[in-house]
Amino acid sequence: MPEFSPDSNLNSEKIKENPVQKIFSLTPQETLELKDRIEKNNGIVRIMVHPYYIAQKKMDDPDVLEYYHLERIPTVERGFEKILKTKSQTPTILFESYDMVNRTKHIIEPILKKASNQIYLVETHPADPLPYFGSSPETEGQEWALFIEKLKTLGVKRIIVGGMNLWTDPLNTTGDLEGCVGRTIDVLRNHFEVQTSSLASPDSRKNFKKPDNFEMK
Repeated sequence: MPEFSPDSNLNSEKIKENPVQKIFSLTPQETLELKDRIEKNNGIVRIMVHPYYIAQKKMDDPDVLEYYHLERIPTVERGFEKILKTKSQTPTILFESYDMVNRTKHIIEPILKKASNQIYLVETHPADPLPYFGSSPETEGQEWALFIEKLKTLGVKRIIVGGMNLWTDPLNTTGDLEGCVGRTIDVLRNHFEVQTSSLASPDSRKNFKKPDNFEMK
């Protein structure tokens, strides 16, 4: 991927002040800047879904880790933080539960500020990738449609999806994927080319017959 230089597209001081931007709250100028960045990256963006989910669950229930594949958890968390430090042209969109946003920002904002880097936030329902717009009746049932329309407006063509959690059920004959990452892939591959990331748990791209791309249905 080409290197992203914040000075060429965005004011670096502005990035340090607000390194986590809500994608639905961008100003017209910020929207144009992001659209330009996506266009220069051939329409590719990255989505990380709840990358700290297990760590957050452990805070509330110390025994929760026995239900997950421990060897993959540090890989996802460290990999996500490496992305935060990397000057990449590929924009990163973070899906985070609305009730965990402050916890996550406490972790990632210092990393982003030090790197003069920036990511875009989509708040979701707890333990669910469904975008969250509060209790507004106007958005109920339209959450995914609004997000998909936003991506199309920005010129997104291909999405790399990772995070927590992704797996397949051998008894499921529909081909649907499981977990928050799996549900995100299943929704988005109806509209975009979707690639599963190596930064996913407990399954990742190596677990699939066509690991590099989920064709649009």
